[in-house]
Amino acid sequence: MRGKWEEFSLDMLITLAIRADNVFNEQKITHRGADGARGNAPRWFSAGLKLKF
Repeated sequence: MRGKWEEFSLDMLITLAIRADNVFNEQKITHRGADGARGNAPRWFSAGLKLKF
């Protein structure tokens, strides 16, 4: 399951954006092809700030 960006306004000029994918580290096969099975993405977290000038 892919996460979406959640945004939190800290100020009129600053917004915090966070995202998390595969929080519980589930192991699934996403594709079976000629080159073998392919697993899903690992646990991943990301955060950033959006600034208005």
